[in-house]
Amino acid sequence: MPIPGKTMMNTQSYGWRSIRLRLFLLFAIVIAAVLFYALTDVARQWQAQNAMQRGAQYSQLSVQINNLVHELQKERGLSAGFIGSRGGRFQAELAAQHQDSNTARNALDAWLASADRNLLGSDIVTAVESAQGRLAALQDTRGRVTSLSLPGPESFSYYTGTIEHLVAVIDIAASSAEEVELSRGMNAYLMFVLAKEQAGRERASINGLFAANTAADVALHRRIITILTAQDTYLSNFRSMAPQSWIDGLQSALDSEAGRETARMRQIALDRMNIGEFGVEPATWFATITRKIDLLKVEEDRIASTLLDRAQALRADSSSQLALSVAMTVAVLVAAILFGLQVTGLLRGLRGNAEAAHRIAQGQLDEKVTVRSHNELGEIEGALAEVQSNLHAMMDDTAMLSAAAVEGRLATRADADRHPGDYARIVQGVNATLDAVIGPLNVAADYVDQI
Repeated sequence: MPIPGKTMMNTQSYGWRSIRLRLFLLFAIVIAAVLFYALTDVARQWQAQNAMQRGAQYSQLSVQINNLVHELQKERGLSAGFIGSRGGRFQAELAAQHQDSNTARNALDAWLASADRNLLGSDIVTAVESAQGRLAALQDTRGRVTSLSLPGPESFSYYTGTIEHLVAVIDIAASSAEEVELSRGMNAYLMFVLAKEQAGRERASINGLFAANTAADVALHRRIITILTAQDTYLSNFRSMAPQSWIDGLQSALDSEAGRETARMRQIALDRMNIGEFGVEPATWFATITRKIDLLKVEEDRIASTLLDRAQALRADSSSQLALSVAMTVAVLVAAILFGLQVTGLLRGLRGNAEAAHRIAQGQLDEKVTVRSHNELGEIEGALAEVQSNLHAMMDDTAMLSAAAVEGRLATRADADRHPGDYARIVQGVNATLDAVIGPLNVAADYVDQI
């Protein structure tokens, strides 16, 4: 039965006053905020890694496509010369070029077969499929060129249209790059590719003009002027976007012997376009401008290599950032679990100590208080155990004094020195009380003996 006037252990909920509830809520809010930030960062780094992977794929695809474009540009020019000379020139060169174009096409097909089309995106995949549809007619076009059944403008139109479809893929890739520096670099690269494509068109158009060695018709005249104007425009755009090292590389190609000689022969074509009788060997023109375009291709490859290195560096950096974000998130989760376990253990220990204190307050001293922890909780448990031990010692002395009194050993006293602090004062008070009671009894006993 509970002792009247004493407070029993409260086993009901404390509501909002509960330390356990308040700690849990504070802990939950902090952990939720940290986890939200960590998971958001992981998601952001995951998206960044995918973007960098796409950027790397775009760069690699652009290089593969441009390798094929370069070969098709030469094939277009040789085809124009072959048709313009009515098969009298460039027959062997054209056959060899077919093989080079096939090699570049097979390399592109092999790369596409191993690429992740989901990563490339639907726009690029659609553009690639459109370009491959144009390439499907390549073999038939070659047959018509070699049989001289395809007019020069139609041959030029087929190759130019196919190249435009291929360059459109690079255009989409450049506009899809998400990192600012990489996007700017790919757009500059695109301008360079387009300018080089115009140089390829110039090679084919003027090659056909020199091979025919007659005055150009209005359509050819207009086409050449348009090509040269577009080429200058693309080079101007390239210079506005590219770093200085890329611009210097371009200028080096333009200032080379092949670049200067190409400009000289181009001026002859412009000056005598309405007259004919150019006095320029078509093979010489083709070889010279090809050397210039090859120098541009070297610079183009250097730009592409720089872009690839940048894309790979960004991809590696994004992977590292993602790994760090994941590690931090895992660390937060582990810390949350450990902190939760610590709080749970603390609250469990506090509740156990409160129950032990209530048992002692109610005089239930039979259940021994055990020290289970070596921390602040352990200190509380140790203090409760000492209280329990001291109370047991007082109970033992009280029982000893009672037994001695019953047996008539009224002179027996408890040793107050074995009790600490105020417990000794209590024992001393008991001894003094016994002395006060037993003293008069002893006097009375003496009087009885005297009587």
